[in-house]
Amino acid sequence: MLNKLRNHCWLLLLFTSCRQTPADYVHFVNDTSNGLTLERNVGKFFYKAQLLPADYQILLAHRGNTAISEAERDSLRALYNAYYYLRFEVRTSTDPGISATTLQYNAVKNFVLVSGQDSLVAAICQPVASGKQHTFEYMLAFPRTESKGGALELVYNDPDRGSPVQHFRFKHENLDVTLF
Repeated sequence: MLNKLRNHCWLLLLFTSCRQTPADYVHFVNDTSNGLTLERNVGKFFYKAQLLPADYQILLAHRGNTAISEAERDSLRALYNAYYYLRFEVRTSTDPGISATTLQYNAVKNFVLVSGQDSLVAAICQPVASGKQHTFEYMLAFPRTESKGGALELVYNDPDRGSPVQHFRFKHENLDVTLF
């Protein structure tokens, strides 16, 4: 167990101390083997939950430009670290028969983020127009808590679509993977 912990710390230190390109960082965030993107198939459903670190949000806000001042970067990190940002996608193999109104205004009730002893409701639950058939995608933001250690668990429960309850567990060491 101690060796495993040392290896994870070493890899995290190595990754965060190397000067990587924005493309390398985006690839790291999107790579399912790194624990920031979780995917699964359950029956007729495909699920994808992705934890988006603060530096990823900064990179998106600056359209891939990393040439920002240290003061601006620190200010943006403080802003983006106030929330946990996640992207969530659910796809079905058949037409789910859900109206656009239901998707827009009622989706927030389907998501809970568990952090330590806290169950958080999404402050933002924005549907994303992905253009993919039978796919529903959302950007989620949950207020960040001061929980130390442990993991974050995104719980998705949508009985309207007939989807079984899903749990996506993100390890604590994945919360603050940095680019800069």
